Order: sequence, then structure tokens, then C-alpha cells
Amino acid sequence: MEQNLFLEIIGGPNSVDYLVVAGGGGGATQHSAGGGSGGLRFSACTFCSSSPLKATAISVSETGYPIVIGGGGAGGIGPGTHDGVSGVPSTALGITSTGGGGGGSYGSRPGLTGGSGGGGGSDNGPGAAGNTPPTSPSQGNSGGTG
Repeated sequence: MEQNLFLEIIGGPNSVDYLVVAGGGGGATQHSAGGGSGGLRFSACTFCSSSPLKATAISVSETGYPIVIGGGGAGGIGPGTHDGVSGVPSTALGITSTGGGGGGSYGSRPGLTGGSGGGGGSDNGPGAAGNTPPTSPSQGNSGGTG
């Protein structure tokens, strides 16, 4: 599920800092892995100016901007091979953060790719790639092996 909002810029500065976080991935069931966190993208700001991940502020004009807040992915249900569902992307000001990857379930099932990748299921299921699609700076990390 996602939530739609609308931001309206009236007067003020012509550039803004941003923080866009996507929904996290759901965990799988029975001997399974957790989902990855939603992608995180932000600009240089007062509280994060020393971070190596900072990006520059975005120029804006006096207009409205749609914002979509992505929800978290559902967890796997029931016994057996039920993977978690990936989270929903969030968008604002032309910036998109990818939802976290769902976790892999029982029997070496892999996690799903995302802002941060989902972990792999039991029996050495591979963790999935994070920062997918790639952004610079990176929006997340890869999931771990089950």
C-alpha cells in the first residue's frame, strides 16, 4: 500500500534538502530470512553534513510536487516456501527510493533485490543485491546469506 501526498512550494528558498525512504521488505516464513530495509536517499543537511553519503539539495520552483510514500511488503504466510514481498518505492521531487527486498524462505531460496536486498533462506540461500537499481550515493546494502 502506498500513500499519496502533495507538497506545495510558495515563496522561500529555491533549493530544498530531501529525505526519501521506501517501504521495507517483508520477512519470509519457516526457517527463513528477514526483508531488507527500504532504500534511503537524502541530501546534505544540518544533521547529516558529515555523512559520506550526502548528495546536494534540489532546486524547486513555486509549484506543487506529488509525493508517494511506499508501504512495507507483506511477510510470507503459512509453512513451506513463502517468500516475503518487497516493499513499495517512495518518490518525491524526482527522487525515487526502491522498496526493500523480501526475504527468502526455506530451502535455499534467495532474497529479493531492492533498496537493501532481502536475506537468503535457510540452507545457504543467497542474499540479494541492494542498491538496485544503482544510485550514487548508494541507497542500501545487499542481504546476507541464510
